[in-house]
Amino acid sequence: MNTDPFLGTWQLNLTKSKDSPGPLPKSQTNNIQAEGQGLKFTITGVNAAGNPINITLTSVFDGMPHPEGNPYFDARAVARVDAYTLISSVTKAGKLVGTVTFVVSSDGKTATATSILLDANGRHINEIHVYDKE
Repeated sequence: MNTDPFLGTWQLNLTKSKDSPGPLPKSQTNNIQAEGQGLKFTITGVNAAGNPINITLTSVFDGMPHPEGNPYFDARAVARVDAYTLISSVTKAGKLVGTVTFVVSSDGKTATATSILLDANGRHINEIHVYDKE
């Protein structure tokens, strides 16, 4: 039995989460599965404009940038700090544009993703997304 605290289905808790500038998605579910030496994230939901969210990401814990389709960045390097913490450095055209820290609570019931990014216009985006495990 795998005891990785990240594995499972996580629901975005809209009451505890915040985006600056906003708004938050209307709903978001992250399903996280083990894949090779990393994790596969399947993210679904509805964004603030009412459009569907359907993203699949694979985190490889080798510290090297891997291509990724995202409006804010095009590559992500992920490091697993410990059993409960992932830190991603995100780049756009080779330039660092932000970090994402994803931490699961010690009881395994909640997770918090803190993102500090720059958008295409150089404006800061700060997101704190809190998830409850199903």
